[in-house]
Amino acid sequence: MTDLRIAISTELKRALTQQKVSISSAAKVLGVSRQSVHSYLKGTSLPRPGVFAVAVRTWDLKISIGNSSFDKTSFPEPKLSSVPLQMTMEDLFDSIKADDLKLDVKRQGKDFRISVSIKVA
Repeated sequence: MTDLRIAISTELKRALTQQKVSISSAAKVLGVSRQSVHSYLKGTSLPRPGVFAVAVRTWDLKISIGNSSFDKTSFPEPKLSSVPLQMTMEDLFDSIKADDLKLDVKRQGKDFRISVSIKVA
């Protein structure tokens, strides 16, 4: 188990450094906390299998332990129908273009009525 931790730690450090990925960005991509990413990098814990698969596919990790090796081909992309579509509010707002946004403000006495519409393609 220690060899696997060292192999994952070493390869993850290499990939994140080479691809200039921050700890925060890596945590966001993997869906884990920054502390979890730190523990993977230090080799004090192993990522869950699903998290490991995402890391291997995203950063093209190549892990070798003895006669076993893992790379992108070991973890095919999941089918879209099996993956829930989730987007953070930040991602949603970042994806909106000015042409797709309509803002309407109406005043009724002391009250303001604001309506926002977003064109979704």
